[in-house]
Amino acid sequence: CQGVVIMVNPTKEWTFSYAKDLMPGIPSGLEVLVIGNFRDQFEQWVTQRLTMQHVIASGGANLHYCECCLANMYGMPAVESFLSICLQSQKMLAAHAEITKLSESV
Repeated sequence: CQGVVIMVNPTKEWTFSYAKDLMPGIPSGLEVLVIGNFRDQFEQWVTQRLTMQHVIASGGANLHYCECCLANMYGMPAVESFLSICLQSQKMLAAHAEITKLSESV
């Protein structure tokens, strides 16, 4: 596992509370993306954007936040970028392991 995606529904406060409870249990080396879904229902959000951004910003460099709407695919390029970062990280680790193995055999 190279990354974790946590989706919250900002129209329901308990989903973000649950996400906050999950974060400390995630290993520190993993990238984490918190997605605020239902962007099309922004006026109904009970969890404020700034609150979510503050929690994410205070959690470290490996925590990321984006908003999306699965109804119209708003925000999906950000999710794809996050997944690409996780894939590239995995490739870098594999390349590093191969280089280490080759250097030991020389």
